[in-house]
Amino acid sequence: MVPARACRGADARQHPTCDHEVSWASRRIPTIQTGERGEAMVQVLGDHRTRQPRTTRQRAARRTAALALMAVALLVALVAPAAAATVAPTSSAATVSEPPPRQTEHDAAGNRYDLGFFTGTVAFGPGPHDTLTATNKSAFVASYTPGGALRWVHRIVKGFVSDWAYMAVTPGGMAVVTGPANGPARISTPYGDRVLPAFGGFDTYTVEFGGADGHIVFARSDGGAGNDQPYAVALDAFGNIYEVGGFGQTATFAASPTPVALTSGLLTDGFAVSFAANGTLRWAVALAAGPKITNAYGLAVSGGAVFVEGPWTGTAAFGSVTAYSAAASNWYISRLGTSDGAVAWTRVIRPVTTTAGDGVVAFGPVVQPGGDFTMYGHAWGDVGFGAVGYPATTTFSPAGGSQGFTVRYAPNGFLKSVTASP
Repeated sequence: MVPARACRGADARQHPTCDHEVSWASRRIPTIQTGERGEAMVQVLGDHRTRQPRTTRQRAARRTAALALMAVALLVALVAPAAAATVAPTSSAATVSEPPPRQTEHDAAGNRYDLGFFTGTVAFGPGPHDTLTATNKSAFVASYTPGGALRWVHRIVKGFVSDWAYMAVTPGGMAVVTGPANGPARISTPYGDRVLPAFGGFDTYTVEFGGADGHIVFARSDGGAGNDQPYAVALDAFGNIYEVGGFGQTATFAASPTPVALTSGLLTDGFAVSFAANGTLRWAVALAAGPKITNAYGLAVSGGAVFVEGPWTGTAAFGSVTAYSAAASNWYISRLGTSDGAVAWTRVIRPVTTTAGDGVVAFGPVVQPGGDFTMYGHAWGDVGFGAVGYPATTTFSPAGGSQGFTVRYAPNGFLKSVTASP
């Protein structure tokens, strides 16, 4: 089975797990248009004073001056339209071309999908529905043909200024976008708006666009009174959707018919959730549940497995087993079942001592040919690799006390290698 892409977008971490395939070659050139044609007019006022007889020399001088004035008028009339056509609007709400996207994906037909953010008025194409306007920063989702022609563009207003949104695209051209919203999220299309309910704090929204016109297949929001936000989204070969993120207090997924309510240990816990291609909830589970801050940042789907990674501190439960670390920064990778989200196994990366400043961060996972997956990370001080509940089986000692590393696991969680990286 072909591994699905997992993309969390371009955030401060710049995860290498995202297979973005960003293309700049088809960037469209903005066309500046003026709303008014510049014109010049010269009005000759009659001389109502009593005229005195003029000499031939005076009459010749007057004709020369009149001809010069006409020449100037003609020059102004010719230059003014050209000048008006080349002066760019100076208003902050001026129409411009598409801003650089934060994430780009492609489907099997070569169509391009851009996800980004904008304010003001932006013309993505020449059609009547191709211009979007936003007072505050909003998200846009645009699709282009392989030749660069706009297929469709839609706007997502999330209720607050944020650059957090993530996208995954199926080979058949279904685009799924997820992100956090503070208040009701509004998805605007030429076929009408869809407003999603808010539950308090930040909530997650998920919307799927399909077809050549990008119509809304489904749109939903989930969450609770705390702050709930996704960090990654991926699709499997059947079009099922997988998201991971963090939630606080209690988050409810699917208000009906069978809601699933997750409760955090105290502050923030990680979550993983799966929806069918039509938006129906399949399952939702808490990850790394504990009394301190934990999260789920990275995601990859391969075959019948979902690989999830993220940070944890203090005590955290991974399925039926619990891990503890006194260090301020630890990382985990868990394998979940695609059908129910059950934890099959968890591996941890954590400092071997509690020396101040020691810690680890990791990015991934990236599924490799053959089914293995890799993660890239950075260690401050010695870090150990092992299974939850067992001593570390491998220790990585960074050169100079701080160094990057690449770790490779088999699909069953067997640690195959840890190597230093630039």
